Amino acid sequence: MSLRRVALAASLAAVLSAPAARADGVAGLGPQDAARANRVVAGARPPVELEGGYVLRELELESARLVATVEGPLPGTLTLTGKCGGSHNLPDTASFELTWRGAQPAPAVIRQLRDAIAARDDGSFWGALDPCARATVAPPHDEGPPRPSPWPALAYLFAVVAAWRLSSLLLERRFGSSPGPASAAALVATRAATLAAAALALAYGPESGDLGRLLPPFALGLALLALPLLAGLWTGAAIRRVVGPLRGAASPLVALIALAPLAAAWWRIAAATIFSPADLLAAALLCAFGLWHGARSTDGKSLRNHLLLLAASLAIALTLGELAVRLLLPPPQPMPPADEARLSIDILREAPLCNALYPDAYPLTTTGVTFDDRTAVRRERPLHVLHVGDSVTQGVGVEPAFWFTTLLGNAQTDVAHINAGYSGSGTDFQYLLIASWLDRMRFDLVVLHMSPNDLNDMSAHYLCCPGGPLVDYRGAVPVARCPTAVARPERVAILRHSPAPYPLRVATAFSALATHLTLLLGGTPTDADNFTERDQARLLERILDVTRSHGVRLAVVRLPAEYEADLSGPVPRIAPPAHDALLRGLGVPLLDPAPDLFAAAPHGEVSAWYVGDQTHFNAAGHRFIAQWLAPRLRELLSAPAPASSARPAP
Repeated sequence: MSLRRVALAASLAAVLSAPAARADGVAGLGPQDAARANRVVAGARPPVELEGGYVLRELELESARLVATVEGPLPGTLTLTGKCGGSHNLPDTASFELTWRGAQPAPAVIRQLRDAIAARDDGSFWGALDPCARATVAPPHDEGPPRPSPWPALAYLFAVVAAWRLSSLLLERRFGSSPGPASAAALVATRAATLAAAALALAYGPESGDLGRLLPPFALGLALLALPLLAGLWTGAAIRRVVGPLRGAASPLVALIALAPLAAAWWRIAAATIFSPADLLAAALLCAFGLWHGARSTDGKSLRNHLLLLAASLAIALTLGELAVRLLLPPPQPMPPADEARLSIDILREAPLCNALYPDAYPLTTTGVTFDDRTAVRRERPLHVLHVGDSVTQGVGVEPAFWFTTLLGNAQTDVAHINAGYSGSGTDFQYLLIASWLDRMRFDLVVLHMSPNDLNDMSAHYLCCPGGPLVDYRGAVPVARCPTAVARPERVAILRHSPAPYPLRVATAFSALATHLTLLLGGTPTDADNFTERDQARLLERILDVTRSHGVRLAVVRLPAEYEADLSGPVPRIAPPAHDALLRGLGVPLLDPAPDLFAAAPHGEVSAWYVGDQTHFNAAGHRFIAQWLAPRLRELLSAPAPASSARPAP
């Protein structure tokens, strides 16, 4: 039996013996559907052996949903869900959504299984199971790995913290209760020892499952809250031991005095640090708050009572706030998983991109990345080609001497090949860059290199245009949302642009209140700015308008990723480019080296063209792309240039 028939048989096997599943009045899969399924394919029962070491282990039937659990090197679940009308990004006619929740990209056998199920939308089977109306199966949609459960990690973290606090209290009472230097030294030693033991319990805790995934970010989030607070408390307690309890305005004055150098240090380093400015500022505030509490307490017992009262009040307030948010506010948009939160951020990486669009507002001192640096390459040559793209075009992973743009310039001595590839950029940035650079320099040909992640990068928010994407899509044509760069001071702009404090971001794994606060402070939900291929197509049309208005030729090159290759057959294959029909309809040459690139892979190993990330080309890949593009670009340069017209504003 072929894989396609096995996959279809397995996907329908649950229907043969499952009872009717109906909930909330929505029609589910019932006995009559099982009978119809039996007439289509019969005789298959899980487990079903698939290719590549995968096993379709079990099938679960729910209301208007069929869930297949797949085991293998990269396990996951494949779900067929009934939809009523429009849902997510599906058109109103879509009644079913096929979703793979597992490793990305989906393994080839999973893609085949998914396609086999989708192919059954012939109007005679899936149409009859439609819970709303007879319609079509929605396009496949990947959601990534399932979200881990936060509760095992939270329970483990709570147990470690409780054990640390109990042991530290007992040891402090035993060794640090009496006055004098010896007692003070013993107090410091016990605190350091118990804190180190707790840190080791967290650092060398479980490493697998949901507990292993979420324990590190939860522990780091707790540390970012506790350590500055404890540092302030212990510093305040030391001040109290020396000068006595601070009364009246003295304690807040001391806290402000302690906060001043921290704030000054933040102001000095906020524009250059790799850490979120919000985290640095939150740590300074926690430290000052702890110092205020520690300095105003009369003794250790009074300080503990204050802290217990504060902790109890805070716990009650957070619980009430969580209940209020869950009851009164709509469910928040899902946030990225807590294990994907990063303490370090790369704000400075955006500086070259902002400089490319707004050179006067965002000048750079780094050489080699500005417009003048990039366009100075053999500018005296009679012909000029502008290569626009993302990190693949920029040549991330190899030295500049091996970039395909450099190799093209070496091979074509009359052509200056300008590399305008910027890492992390999407089609929106590339549209604005083309419009800007064509105003600043004469080009004979613009080559837009498209990578598979360009659509995702259209969601990026930039320091020079915060609060949303670069382009406004609400009008008849997409236009720049920020015609000029947002005014600074730089540090305030960075603070506004930085994400919410790290502890708040990881708390979104279990708290709706934390999610709302994170969104309020600038967090980006997983489906925010979730642009479609239609938005990208509108940008491509605008790029064509801009180039034609300047009398410049335009070509689009597809730069494939390794994970796009279908390795299930005897030779590597790849699907056609997403905008093939659109570009051909617009008369834009589409150059697709992917079939030749994969066919020329030594021994069918397409990885021979890429570095280890499966996205960026290695030196051999750049060399192949340069050799493949050279004659085709020469032909385009020989073609007549389009007549220029009035340039439409971006």
